[in-house]
Amino acid sequence: MAVRTRGADRLLAWGGAVSFLISLAFGVASYLGPFGRPIPLRAWPDEAEAIAINIGLFTLFAAHHSVMARGRAKAWIKSILPSHLERSTYVWIASLLFLMVCGLWRPVGGEVYRLESLAAVAAVALQAAGVLLTAAGVSILSWSELAGVRQALQATTHEVGEGHKTFSRGVYGFVRHPLYLGWMLMTLGTPHLTGTRLVFGVVSSAYLLAAIPWEERSLIAEHGEPYLRYRSQVRWRVVPGIY
Repeated sequence: MAVRTRGADRLLAWGGAVSFLISLAFGVASYLGPFGRPIPLRAWPDEAEAIAINIGLFTLFAAHHSVMARGRAKAWIKSILPSHLERSTYVWIASLLFLMVCGLWRPVGGEVYRLESLAAVAAVALQAAGVLLTAAGVSILSWSELAGVRQALQATTHEVGEGHKTFSRGVYGFVRHPLYLGWMLMTLGTPHLTGTRLVFGVVSSAYLLAAIPWEERSLIAEHGEPYLRYRSQVRWRVVPGIY
């Protein structure tokens, strides 16, 4: 029974990681494909309805992220599931919700701009910077821990997890939330900004900015003085010199 349980736990954890990669790939395909196809502006009620539906979709995804990332929700999940599967459960649900968001996202009319020549190259460079920033941040946090794989493997092999965290390593010495900055650069730094891409980028970025105070309160509750020292060392949350 123990062997089958360990195998099931690992399968759940690796399945969550695969579901995350699939949802990420689908999001990229949606952004590059249907989100990038401009459509004519429609009557305001039609555009307002599409925007409202999109906001509702992302709010559902954001609510899951905000609620399940809080301490009480984590404790509740751990009361009904093994603690090492808490992160995997979160990843599974988040991935399925993101697939739903991208699949049901309503097109919004209009074409804000289409850059050419050097301006287009500069915009692509911004997006590339966002990709590199995100990759650097994930490498520091550890993709396996973010996906819940490390927790499941440690539990089934009786390994001891990492203790003290160094918060100001690499890009985390630049801003406190480099993954959020990377997301904004990737979604809003495009050389071709359609109405659909604009709403997707603005709504998702607005949520990230709004969620930061709650996220940092959770980090302070979890890590205490080390994170408070980190906040005093790295002043800017997302954009240096601005926020």
